[in-house]
Amino acid sequence: MKAWAPFVPSKRSPYFVVDVPPIEPEVTEYIQYIYRYKDCGQLIYQPLPDEVKRKHFGPGILALVAIITGMLNTSKRKALAMMGAEKGCTNGYAKY
Repeated sequence: MKAWAPFVPSKRSPYFVVDVPPIEPEVTEYIQYIYRYKDCGQLIYQPLPDEVKRKHFGPGILALVAIITGMLNTSKRKALAMMGAEKGCTNGYAKY
């Protein structure tokens, strides 16, 4: 048999490359207007919708932090710092 003789493949051997798509955060901005009384100068804030009050992160971010901190035993501080590196999805909360 010649060293460079044509050959016939006997079977297929698939090769896969797996990657994770880039994370694109979904940010919803709510505007909260602030009013000031002319007489006393007291500030009054327009209320936010009930579903967003006292909430900074959505369920996807909370689930990701739970996985990173629970399964991978990473501190919450390090998890937020890591997420801050991902396109600023923590909106500055990761600064320490």
